[in-house]
Amino acid sequence: LMFVFAFAVFGLLSVQAQNKNAFKVNLLSPIFRTGSFFYERMVTERSSAQLGVAYTGVSIGDVRFRGLQVIPEYRFYFSGEEGPEGFYLAPFLRYRNFTITETGDVTNAEGKLQQFGGGVCAGYQVLFGSANRVGLDVFLGPSFGSTRVSGTDGNGEAYSVPSAFGGFAVRGGIAIGIAF
Repeated sequence: LMFVFAFAVFGLLSVQAQNKNAFKVNLLSPIFRTGSFFYERMVTERSSAQLGVAYTGVSIGDVRFRGLQVIPEYRFYFSGEEGPEGFYLAPFLRYRNFTITETGDVTNAEGKLQQFGGGVCAGYQVLFGSANRVGLDVFLGPSFGSTRVSGTDGNGEAYSVPSAFGGFAVRGGIAIGIAF
């Protein structure tokens, strides 16, 4: 449903700016063994809709997280420039769906982590290069989410519990991309 809404907004609304679209990659994602990509589309001269998608395969000790997250956001640009450039505030939603596998010395456990939340980021995006086609986007902000973990423990017992992965978190990144 979020995909349908996001693409409807991207496809139906347009603006007369030179660079109405941008495709970006978060440069910090590989540190966490994650690929994070964004598509931004101008909606008005001072606002845009962005859809972010990330896939992770990170391991922490004997625990491996593998899965997808989707982040739709709406950006309000406040600088004197026509977007997608300058200072912005961006409320966002985030949905995560990860498979968790723990391979211990004695037992193995499997489960699912599902999180839904949102927040707001402040950021600054600059376009440079030939015809302002290269973009650099730096953003940071708080988020809050509700998380549920379910699966089977090492003894085959089923469980479903709220998780310590919910609550307050920080979302940030440095993305580079191409505007067109």
